[in-house]
Amino acid sequence: MSTFFMSYGEPVCRQATAVKKADIMAEVIHIGHIIQEELRSQGRSVTWFARQLNIDRRVCYRIFHSYSIDTQVLFRISRILGKDFFADYSACLNTDDM
Repeated sequence: MSTFFMSYGEPVCRQATAVKKADIMAEVIHIGHIIQEELRSQGRSVTWFARQLNIDRRVCYRIFHSYSIDTQVLFRISRILGKDFFADYSACLNTDDM
């Protein structure tokens, strides 16, 4: 059983069935929502976040609506917010299935 995040960081457990694990992670982990929730929990604004990433606010909202994100961008976001967002993906790995 793996831990997944469906919306705004709320943990939900599901048993993987016949569907490929990569497909499950792409469907279930909404990294944009997780990032947005972390930003909110830190009390930071989208304007602040955009400045830190050196991007337009509209791009931030695209990130918040994304199910996937480039690893280099995710690394930068992790550093800026001081949270390891890669750990959310790692938590879904089940070494018994590899």
